[in-house]
Amino acid sequence: MPEGDTVHRAAARIHEAMAGYVLTRTDFRVPKFATVDLTGRRILQARAVGKHLFIDVGGSVPTTADALSSVIHSHLKMEGKWFVHEVGRKWTFPAFLARVVLRTSGDDGGAEAVGVELGELNVFSPEEAAARVEHIGPDLLGEPRPGESFRVGDWSGAEALGRIRGEGDRAIGAAILDQRLVAGIGNEYRSELLFLRGIDPRHTVREVDAAGGLEPLLMLARKTMAINVRRQIRMFTGVDKRRARHWVYGRGGEPCMRCGTMVIAGELGELAGDSGAADRFARTVFYCPNCQR
Repeated sequence: MPEGDTVHRAAARIHEAMAGYVLTRTDFRVPKFATVDLTGRRILQARAVGKHLFIDVGGSVPTTADALSSVIHSHLKMEGKWFVHEVGRKWTFPAFLARVVLRTSGDDGGAEAVGVELGELNVFSPEEAAARVEHIGPDLLGEPRPGESFRVGDWSGAEALGRIRGEGDRAIGAAILDQRLVAGIGNEYRSELLFLRGIDPRHTVREVDAAGGLEPLLMLARKTMAINVRRQIRMFTGVDKRRARHWVYGRGGEPCMRCGTMVIAGELGELAGDSGAADRFARTVFYCPNCQR
């Protein structure tokens, strides 16, 4: 499932292959932007803000090549992927799944980036790009970058703690999924991080904070995501085997790998005995009732 590490890794691949090069083809395969043509412009950088990926494009070469003019924005949602390879390589996915094709030229023949099954695809002005993520909390993988005028979501542990603490009565399992509070955590990380810290996802933010668990949880989230961003296959147990990479995520009804208790899967409201509880971040969570209390 795409989460913050997936998006940062994709942005790094695009940046390494294409930043500084001139676009020789732009093919936007969504109706709203089908006529947009950015050929002849230079890619300035690719970057991630939480789960959003941005490709900054300069103006016409050579006059305004380094002046930011357009921003290609994507959100992977549940199924999206970015493929980056040399021009001419045969695609390993059906062509009808491609939502955007970008090509650059270079001494080595050039690079091609293809966005496949993207949940969102936009071509924004710099101001529109900034507005798209202005509500997002600190980015777990973000770092300050001097000189960037509109980048948002850079990491601030104090800011993240403050935002989450402001949701005192909310279940911790729902709060840490809310990108407005802290950016990058998805359902997979949510389940695994809470297990590793021994926190029941039904506990409120206030309960977790009173027990001294909130700040260590965020520190572990940042550390774990920073490690996984360098891996092609995400893991939390340190064991790189298909059914052994996760402690609890996707293991509902199976024995906990630590204590043997059956792992529970369900929505937070139902697990707390309130089937009417509504929280748009309360997707299925996995936890061990013995290890997480």
